[in-house]
Amino acid sequence: MATTAQLMLRYARQVELVLPHRRDLLSFQVGAADTLNTAYAGTTAMFRIRSGQTFRSPGIRDRRLGRTQYCNRGLSRATYDPEDYWVAGGTLPHDAVQSYVRVSEVALDGTVRPEGPILVVPPPGTFSTPRPQLSLVGTAPGLVTPPTFLPPPGAVHVVFPQFVDYVNIFNKEPPGGSNMYVAFEEGSPGHAIFPASERNPWDAAFKELFIWGDGADVEFDAYLALVNGVA
Repeated sequence: MATTAQLMLRYARQVELVLPHRRDLLSFQVGAADTLNTAYAGTTAMFRIRSGQTFRSPGIRDRRLGRTQYCNRGLSRATYDPEDYWVAGGTLPHDAVQSYVRVSEVALDGTVRPEGPILVVPPPGTFSTPRPQLSLVGTAPGLVTPPTFLPPPGAVHVVFPQFVDYVNIFNKEPPGGSNMYVAFEEGSPGHAIFPASERNPWDAAFKELFIWGDGADVEFDAYLALVNGVA
């Protein structure tokens, strides 16, 4: 599976990501988008971080942030200010809004591989409560559902910054429209959500979600509760 960043810190104008140290890779290319659909189509690249190294964007260096005392052995770290990359008219997000981050592995010969799963990076302040709410709005791509009902290639693959233990997913298609499938692991069968209906998994912690439409695109929205652990 392609590389996914892990969100370590999220403050105003500060996002800290951790990636593995891969000796078989030259670097990681990190991109972002301001909507889930845009991220699925392909993010806009922001920066590259060499495998096993530390990256700090200009705004972070100017404010003398990100100079942590962590042991970086086996890790690659990136701390950036989203405002360093925002451009008017583009699809990179302002710091104050939810963003969607994807990582591309860069091989030793410089080849940039396809982007990995979509990491949801919430707005600043989200983690100040023990059960922050996170919402998603997007389009599930129309794919052929296999006989196993496992997520097919091309399904939207979303990774959350913390575990989720409640979700409400609504299929916005009108009656007579297409079913939507959701799976909570790559190796688990998807669950059907019929048009104009919802699914509410309770008390089952998960950290990723696969979403696709059964043969046709499906508009959806989802509301989730993150397990933050803040008292």
